[in-house]
Amino acid sequence: MNRTIVPIAVAALLAAAPVLAGSTAGKPRVKTTKREIQAIAMDGALVAYDLKGDYSGCNQVFTWNVNTNGGKIVSGKETCGANDSSTGGGVTDIAVGGQRIAWITNGGGNTESGDDLYTSTLPKPTEKHLASALRYGDVDGRLDGDWIGGLYGDGSLVALSTWTAKGTARTKGALRTIGTAGLTSIAKGAAATISSAVGAGRIAVVRGDNTVALYSAAGRLLHDYDTVHASDAALTQHRLIAITNKGLQVFDTGPGGKLVATWKAPRNAFRLDAEGDIAVYGQYCQYADACGRNVYAVRVSTGKTVLLARAPTDIVGLEIEPAGVLYAYNAAKSALVLRSLAQVEAALG
Repeated sequence: MNRTIVPIAVAALLAAAPVLAGSTAGKPRVKTTKREIQAIAMDGALVAYDLKGDYSGCNQVFTWNVNTNGGKIVSGKETCGANDSSTGGGVTDIAVGGQRIAWITNGGGNTESGDDLYTSTLPKPTEKHLASALRYGDVDGRLDGDWIGGLYGDGSLVALSTWTAKGTARTKGALRTIGTAGLTSIAKGAAATISSAVGAGRIAVVRGDNTVALYSAAGRLLHDYDTVHASDAALTQHRLIAITNKGLQVFDTGPGGKLVATWKAPRNAFRLDAEGDIAVYGQYCQYADACGRNVYAVRVSTGKTVLLARAPTDIVGLEIEPAGVLYAYNAAKSALVLRSLAQVEAALG
């Protein structure tokens, strides 16, 4: 996500309410499957997605190159059993960075839960286990122990966070990257959790106090952003966009790091991502198949917002890359849906 965007004038909450994109948006590309899609990710033209175990019981991570339409299975024997535990979430996160794919599996019982981190690299993918994290307590309540999360990728950079939790307190936070040498810690402390975006060789982190920090790929702190209760963030070459209690706050990623715009957005916005002058987000809903199926696109420079798509059921993941906007949903025929960037531009006008 490294395209240059149009300069933004300092703005207040003036964006119009979202409008439904019309026929100018065109028809998207759709890839269907009879299996449940658990997680998706995209970098450039490469998509990674996880399919829950079918009648054979084997969970698998696949790739899909949207330029060539080719794909491969990149996971192995350990990920095959990702859905075997009684209370686990299966594959909960996927990231793509260049030709590297990484994913987190979650398994557990009534009194314990655990995460495992895997990676695989094209063109000859081989599943490699990199780390584990375990916690104990009540799976429906409090779990104390170690966690892995915040897995994101862009270009050659794949980052994630690890931390230890006891009640609401977090300690031993670490921001880490995955490379040819394996897992490397680049920053430590509470400020390093939890990573929320990777772009243009940097990592955005939402802290425990809901402020946002920007790190270099080597772990150097570049900026502290004084956001208002941020819950998610996205990065482009020149902008950091955060979902906050005031809406979408847009910050400069240059030396000044100043707030340049604030646009209206629902407080339940999530799955934020950005590319160039466009940001996309979904909505978290208390009830399934309500607003959770909506996909919104925002012109970052003006705040113009459109309801880009409405899926048949709640969306699974949401990504924007130069190839377009990708999301997935589960139904009798589950689907990966790709709307080209030209179609998104036409919808925004």
